[in-house]
Amino acid sequence: MMRLETYLVHQQHWTKKQVKQALINHQVKVNHRVVTNPSFPLDGHLHELEIDGKVYPLPSHRYWMLYKPTRVLSATTDCYHKTVIDCLQEKATPGLVPVGRLDKDAEGLVLLTDNGQLTYALSQAKYHVTKTYEVWTKEPLTSYLEDLFQVGIIFNDGFQCQPAQLVIKSDHCAHVTITEGKRHQVKKMFLSVGRKVIRLKRLSIGDLQLDTLLQPGAFRVLTNEEISKLYQVLERVR
Repeated sequence: MMRLETYLVHQQHWTKKQVKQALINHQVKVNHRVVTNPSFPLDGHLHELEIDGKVYPLPSHRYWMLYKPTRVLSATTDCYHKTVIDCLQEKATPGLVPVGRLDKDAEGLVLLTDNGQLTYALSQAKYHVTKTYEVWTKEPLTSYLEDLFQVGIIFNDGFQCQPAQLVIKSDHCAHVTITEGKRHQVKKMFLSVGRKVIRLKRLSIGDLQLDTLLQPGAFRVLTNEEISKLYQVLERVR
C-alpha cells in the first residue's frame, strides 16, 4: 500500500505544501468520501482517488492465498527445498513474500503479498492478529486442556504463552487460536501438556479463511472483500 501523501508527492509530483492545502480544503476524496489524513493507505484494488473531479490511477498490490502443502518452506528462495514462491510458478512476481511462517511439515493457509506495511502488521505478535490451526494429536485430548490453554501454556523453560482458545473437536482433533507466532509454538504448547502433534493445518489469519475449495498446492487471488478485511486489521493496529 502507499500513503496518500507519498503517492501524490512521488507519483504525481506534488509538493507537500500542495497536498496539505488540498486536504485542508477538502478537495481530496477516496471512494467519493472526503479524506483529510495524509497517511491514508491507498490500494488500487479498493480505492478510487479523486481530486477536484479528476480521478488518479492508483497502484495495486498483489495478494495470493495458497494452500501450502507439507514439505514446502515458507520462504522466498531455497537451494534445496521447494518454497511457497515456487508454488506460484509463473504467477510469482518480484516483491512477493509470505506473511509469517508456517512450519515445513505443516500445511494450510499462507498469504503472499508485496504489501510491506500489511505484511509487518500481520506478522508482529504485538498487534495480536489471531491465527487458527487444526491440530491432530497422537494422544487423546481431554476437556481440561481448554482451561489450561485459556490461562496460558507454560513451556519447560518457564516462558508463558499468551492465553489461547482451544476447542476440542474429537478425541484427537482440536482447533487452537493464538495471537503470537513463536517458532514451533503450537507444537510446543501441546507437548507441554503431554500431547504430540502429528498433523498441523492453518485455517485462518485474522478474518482471512482458507478457501475450502483449494487443494494442497493450489492458490488463487484474494477477492476485494478479503483484501478489505485485511485492511481492517491494519486500521485496528494503527
